[in-house]
Amino acid sequence: GTRSVGSYNIFLQQKSRLLVTNTSSYPRRLSLSLTRVGGNVIPLTPDLGERTVPGRGLLEIDLNQLESENQYGIVEIYTHPDQDAPLESLTAWVLREKPGNYVMTTLMRR
Repeated sequence: GTRSVGSYNIFLQQKSRLLVTNTSSYPRRLSLSLTRVGGNVIPLTPDLGERTVPGRGLLEIDLNQLESENQYGIVEIYTHPDQDAPLESLTAWVLREKPGNYVMTTLMRR
């Protein structure tokens, strides 16, 4: 599989959303994890931490729903090695938004 890493920030009423696109016609499975800057890993139940990106589709995850207020840290996705889809078929971004002020898009890095 492959690993992609980015950052989230929900400090001072910011919003962070994870967007993952899949260019393959096959669905892709991934695992999600959040780690605060201090090193604390946020425990996610399987229904929240294990996701599927539809073939030729988009998965959007509201990171604010997974974390408490005024936190920031690292978001990581691990792409499971599915037999039918190439590993490069997924691209992920984190959108950081301060409503009414700005939206910043950051590409997650492999």
